[in-house]
Amino acid sequence: MPSGSVGRLCPEKRGAHAPRGDERSRAGAISRLLADPHLRQRMGAAGRKRVRQLFTWDRSVARLEELYGMAGEDVAPASPADAQHVA
Repeated sequence: MPSGSVGRLCPEKRGAHAPRGDERSRAGAISRLLADPHLRQRMGAAGRKRVRQLFTWDRSVARLEELYGMAGEDVAPASPADAQHVA
C-alpha cells in the first residue's frame, strides 16, 4: 500500500489504501486482498492497464525530451569559447 498520492491509486479499484501510520487499517487491507482472489485479480488487471497506458515508450521519450529541453534553457555557456562548442 503506497503512501504516495491516493488520488492516483484509486482505492479499491487499482489498489488498497491505508492511512500512513495506521497499521490496523493496513492489516485490514492486506487481509481483504488475501481473502478475495477476485479482488486481487481485478485490481491487478486495472493496475496493469494503467501502467500500459501511462508508461509507453513514446510517452517516456516525449517526457525525457521535454526535461532535457527545460534543462538546456537554464544552461548558459561559461565563456565565449564554450559557446562555439554548443552551437
